[in-house]
Amino acid sequence: MSHRREWKTEDFDTMSWHDVHVHGFRLAGFDPDEGTAELVLDIDYILEWLNNDGAFSFVVSQASLQFHEVFGLRLSLDYTKPTAGMCPFSLAGVERESITLFQWSRLLQVAACR
Repeated sequence: MSHRREWKTEDFDTMSWHDVHVHGFRLAGFDPDEGTAELVLDIDYILEWLNNDGAFSFVVSQASLQFHEVFGLRLSLDYTKPTAGMCPFSLAGVERESITLFQWSRLLQVAACR
């Protein structure tokens, strides 16, 4: 079976992220002027779900899921539950929303103290 080799932002709405395992994550491509970075997740992307009489198996591919110009990042992982163990965590989904940002400059001018 043939599968696509690359997906782009334009493909996002056709992709499923449910049960995709994350093996690692990192910040890269720091932009100190904007206070942003690239967030990269190392994942096993599910190319195909196979239903074998109610027992599911998957065709997966190692991949990177990259988010551009990330700021205000908050992550929360809880491995304290007995069923979690120390294994890759999985995604329930990935959602996106369109936001408008404004860049402000010179909002505050501080006079030199004498």
